[in-house]
Amino acid sequence: MDQHYKKIGRLIVGLLVLQAILVFLHLGHFGDVWPRDNPRHELGEFWPFSIYPMFSRGGHPWVRSHTRIIADADEPGLWQTASYATLPGQPYVLDNSGINQNDIANFIAKSDSWGPDRVAGIRSVFVEDLKQRNLMLYRVEGSIEGDSVMVAFIPFLLLAPDTTYFNPSLSYPTADNLAP
Repeated sequence: MDQHYKKIGRLIVGLLVLQAILVFLHLGHFGDVWPRDNPRHELGEFWPFSIYPMFSRGGHPWVRSHTRIIADADEPGLWQTASYATLPGQPYVLDNSGINQNDIANFIAKSDSWGPDRVAGIRSVFVEDLKQRNLMLYRVEGSIEGDSVMVAFIPFLLLAPDTTYFNPSLSYPTADNLAP
């Protein structure tokens, strides 16, 4: 009986060592073996323990976010839904400011009410960058239609140095217009 438990113990220890090796290798500690710009590699995860729902959410509509630097807040067509190729401004790299893209996507997709506290919260994430530029936050909605993937970039918030603008063609639940 003791021999049986020793085999099981060795198997468990072997699996834990294998897990540690796979995570270590996936971090890319051996030079540039893996691309460092892929966020999954920086997290040190691999498929069996991935936070990305590639199988459980496959084929379902999704919502993400995208942030762009906008030079002119009065630019024509600024509030129009667009494709990636027709977006105004330049992409804003969230990683360079230490901002997690998933945090912004969740903030935009899961906020039920946009009162002063919520607006102050999203502005606080970008506080340093808003001193010198306008940032447009897009709500990116994707879905599968037939054999194609449809992606729409919907302007959501324009964060200017001194104020925040909501897309005038969208309605937002606020503390003032929520049903009691």
